[in-house]
Amino acid sequence: FIKVCHAIQHAHQKGIIHRDIKPSNILVTLHDGVPVPKVIDFGIAKATEGRLTDNTVYTQLHQFIGTPAYMSPEQAEMSGLDIDTRSDIYSLGVLLYELLAGSTPFDAKELMSLGIDAMRKTIREKEPVRPSTRLTQALVAAEVTRRTSGSAEESASSRRRLQEQLHQLKGDLDWIVMKCLEKDRTRRYETANGLAADITRHLTNEPVVARPASAAYRFQKAFRRNKLVFIAAATITGVLLLGIIASTWQSIRATIAQRETEAARHGERQQRVEAQAAQKTAETERQRAEANAEKATTAAMKSRRSEYAADLFAATAEIEKGKYGGARKFLREYFPREGLEELRGFEWRYLWQVSAGQQLNIYPLNGQVLDMAWSPDGEIIATGSSDRTVKLLRAATGEVIRMFTNNADWNFSVAFSQDGTGLATAGSYTPVRFWDVRDGRLIFELTNLVSARVACSPVGPLMAVGTGGDFWGQSGSNVYLVGLPSGKEIRTLTNAGDRAVFSRDGKRLATANGGHFPKQSVVLWDAQSGQKLQSLPNQRQVLGMAFSPDGNSLAIGTRLGELTLWDLRNFNHETLRQATGDYARSVAFSPDGRWLAVAMMTQEVEIWDVESRHLVERLHGHSWEVNAVAYSPDGSKLSSASRDGTIRFWNPSPPTVQKLLPQVRFSAKGFPIFSPDSRWLAAPIKNGDLHIVDTTMADWSTRTVLPKAGLPQIFSRDGSTLLSLVSETRTLHRWNVASKALLSTTRLETTNLNWLYSSATPDGNFLALADLRLVEVFETRTGRRVERLQQPGYIDSIDLSPDGRFLAFTTDERCILHDIAAHRPVWAVKAHRDRIPQVRFSPDQKMIATVSWDSNARLWDTATGKELALLTGHRAGLLNCLFSPDGRTLATKSDDHTIKFWNIATFREVGSIQMGYTGDVAGSFFAFSPDGQTLTAHESGDGLRSWHVPSLAEIDAAEAKEKAEIKQP
Repeated sequence: FIKVCHAIQHAHQKGIIHRDIKPSNILVTLHDGVPVPKVIDFGIAKATEGRLTDNTVYTQLHQFIGTPAYMSPEQAEMSGLDIDTRSDIYSLGVLLYELLAGSTPFDAKELMSLGIDAMRKTIREKEPVRPSTRLTQALVAAEVTRRTSGSAEESASSRRRLQEQLHQLKGDLDWIVMKCLEKDRTRRYETANGLAADITRHLTNEPVVARPASAAYRFQKAFRRNKLVFIAAATITGVLLLGIIASTWQSIRATIAQRETEAARHGERQQRVEAQAAQKTAETERQRAEANAEKATTAAMKSRRSEYAADLFAATAEIEKGKYGGARKFLREYFPREGLEELRGFEWRYLWQVSAGQQLNIYPLNGQVLDMAWSPDGEIIATGSSDRTVKLLRAATGEVIRMFTNNADWNFSVAFSQDGTGLATAGSYTPVRFWDVRDGRLIFELTNLVSARVACSPVGPLMAVGTGGDFWGQSGSNVYLVGLPSGKEIRTLTNAGDRAVFSRDGKRLATANGGHFPKQSVVLWDAQSGQKLQSLPNQRQVLGMAFSPDGNSLAIGTRLGELTLWDLRNFNHETLRQATGDYARSVAFSPDGRWLAVAMMTQEVEIWDVESRHLVERLHGHSWEVNAVAYSPDGSKLSSASRDGTIRFWNPSPPTVQKLLPQVRFSAKGFPIFSPDSRWLAAPIKNGDLHIVDTTMADWSTRTVLPKAGLPQIFSRDGSTLLSLVSETRTLHRWNVASKALLSTTRLETTNLNWLYSSATPDGNFLALADLRLVEVFETRTGRRVERLQQPGYIDSIDLSPDGRFLAFTTDERCILHDIAAHRPVWAVKAHRDRIPQVRFSPDQKMIATVSWDSNARLWDTATGKELALLTGHRAGLLNCLFSPDGRTLATKSDDHTIKFWNIATFREVGSIQMGYTGDVAGSFFAFSPDGQTLTAHESGDGLRSWHVPSLAEIDAAEAKEKAEIKQP
């Protein structure tokens, strides 16, 4: 059964939910004489017909849902929605129930006789009896049979067998089975591996997760696991007591008769020998117990590492589907816990940064936040919520300073007057109201205008009210222009729509209808005269509109997810975002007009570069649809409001994750290198200069230029000096990074000028250089050559071990480890089926990684040359690989611009990055910064792309801060 669980877990990790686990779908075959179960029938899409028998059930629409006796409550809904891996956990529980008790929790024939509706109600609502209870019922039935049939011998044998099974079932197995059969899936095991692990704990007499761990239960399990230890302890205690008694008795005898002294001493020596023997036995048992405990700890650690790899794979899948909350649920399982190994590597931090969002701050509110607006001075934020209130928040702190009750189910529109002293509000089936922000007084309400949307002129006392009846709008809806603060209706714009927005100068008004009506247009009006200026055709189902700050452009977001940018000077337009069905609910220009923010139903805020018309950033963090976006008046913050009940603030200047360094020369000879403190990046430029880039700057614009410095090799440990290679003169140059001064030059003991690859030790003491068929190793201080290797085949890559003792290099399809000091090869293996462009030592020097054009990566034991793991999954040839500085992660980079991360503890894939470029990959630069927070890779031609992630300490602090903010009232 444990192997069946492992098979289902493997399917889950591949994104497959079986949904029809039952005995007929599990075959048992023999492998080398050992029975092995195999789970079959994953092809449910082929099942098109069926009847209500104990076979697989289908709906009248031919939609597969499972087999009734093994069907989970959520499957019984027969909706086809919201089915996840925990449905298979329920079916595994039914299977285990049947194996233990001899029947399924609900009798299959009885279920079939009930009909579909009653059957579904039984599965969803009726609680099954425990397996032990089912056996007890069988015992009673057996006793009745014995008395009626008179077959005492046969019935007694059956009763004894059932009693033995009942004794085994009561306790752990009851708890395990019933945890699987929970109606509420959140109370089941999270994974099939979790179920298998609990059964393993039962078999090894350890406390199971499914059962409440009382003190007596834990003692019972401890005694069963360590019987010999308890017996040994009791033996030692008894021996010690006997020793005390014997010693006392001998002492008394010594005072009575001197002649018995020698005999007493002999007895004491004998007892001491026996006590020492007992102590030795106890020590042996203690060591055995410790070995068993260590073995259990190792097994638990191995299991948790496997779960880590599976959970990161699942988190990646959640992120790809846009379910960032689901991804965070997987990632949060690995926050620090006392006594547990730290598993989080670069890949975890990367996924956390992507899924946790890039927000600067979070303000939690009650109800779904449907609209928001900044006051003109940027001090106050107004929000409209589904809790029938409009709130005024202090923008700096999130403090609620005033609340208006609008008696609306949905307050979906708020707008400040031009001077910030008044606030217009509108909600479903309620009048438009205008409030005094300073004292909370209601100034007026328009009872004839209900279920409206409001917009206020940014420069004059004028309000536009679009009436549509509800969220969907109505055909023929009007927009009314109302004076402030009088509330007097000035003008009606007939058939204008259900929403409006003013230009920044207040002279124009754009109106539109958000309903599902054909041949609709966005209309431009003169705000003062009410004259129609222009129609922008075929813009139906409009949800959000915004004028650019200069008034030359109008951005439009629709219910279909389209984003259109109109040039109001010539009335041409561009579609930035095609229709995807994901509502673009709100749009906002930054005050400088450079960025366009869009609130999306996909839980994201999209940022578009207005000039280039490119999507440059997706801001993740909300766990539900985003309803509104707005920049602060000074442009220092971008805010978003969501149905998840929060307002979030973001850095308004994207991008924040990736940085691009242009003009870097990418050739096989020289690539950028990091300083030990990760602050500086030395990059060779096309003209032969060397640029030292300050990576702490946002745009990497701060640089020190070392003219004609050659190719960078290694920084000193304190980052103050840099060693570079000038091939033409065969010399190493040492530079002072701060002063740009050349400190010294060292001539290398060589005649070669055409080096293709290089590798330096972290301390900078040794440098290896390779030509097509030649490898030479030098002392950097003196330039003395310490090793020279001539090879018959072409050399593809080299790497020096961190301690400088070994050189690993690849030629043709082989990997060779060479002992530099002993001047001899240690081992050589045929590593791949194609050329090997990169070989790397792990930070602890215990492993060597190789990657090949055969699309595979391999890990080797440095000491023996034995293969440790084959890493498959790339779809193209591999160019490069590297270990993270902490040694937990191996990153591999392929020809299709994909980076994959592999967990070294389990040798499993735990994440990936798609670089996004599809052009030439002439270079193959790839590096982690020494602090492990930046991954830098060659992007294209002359570009360098980097991904920066926070440290674990920064993430832990941010998580604690977010929890504290969420708890605030």
